[in-house]
Amino acid sequence: MVFNCGICSERLWDMSVYCVDCSVIRRIILTYGRSDTRQILERVCLRNKKQQDYKINDIIKESQVCLDDNSYVNPPNQTITITKKTKN
Repeated sequence: MVFNCGICSERLWDMSVYCVDCSVIRRIILTYGRSDTRQILERVCLRNKKQQDYKINDIIKESQVCLDDNSYVNPPNQTITITKKTKN
């Protein structure tokens, strides 16, 4: 007999209610509560249009910094001075 996970509908071959991943999610819900877990998921996983634009612009800026970085071609002039300690 085949069962389905109560959250993601993955097929289960035992009599479990949830698959392994959803069992972890369920334990988090039991620990922090439904409303707190939902707020965390919405704040971290879901983004509105303004947040999406900000993230896209942030990624573009990062890629431009990588493209404009010529330090591997023209390393800065650095001199290293080594001094020998003398005994007093």
